[in-house]
Amino acid sequence: MASDDKAATPSRVTINANLGIYSESTCTSPLTTIDWQAVSPGSSVTKTIYVKNLGNAQLKLSLSNTNLIPAAAAGQIALTWDQEGATLRVGEVRKATVTLQVSSSASGFQTFSVDISISGQAIRGKSN
Repeated sequence: MASDDKAATPSRVTINANLGIYSESTCTSPLTTIDWQAVSPGSSVTKTIYVKNLGNAQLKLSLSNTNLIPAAAAGQIALTWDQEGATLRVGEVRKATVTLQVSSSASGFQTFSVDISISGQAIRGKSN
């Protein structure tokens, strides 16, 4: 790890009751953390996950980050994914890419942690 790299502790992944998050497309290994390891300022790390609709209605997907520690990392760490607002049919499995980016001017902290919350909001009247 270079002296200016930022060490990320594994992100805890939480979901709502109608979703499953997995590390592989067969959906046999539930994913509870994502290990980012070290991230250099100005760079990003991308991880692939699989999202499955376990409910009985179509879901609109969203991701948010919570519990960013330390407060000095706010505005210097960005967490995004390529499924924001996507619709997931009942029983469907979708490959998703989650990206953690550290600002090129990141300073004031050496280590950080951030939790990930993935949710699916039922789309009324849509069951498949």
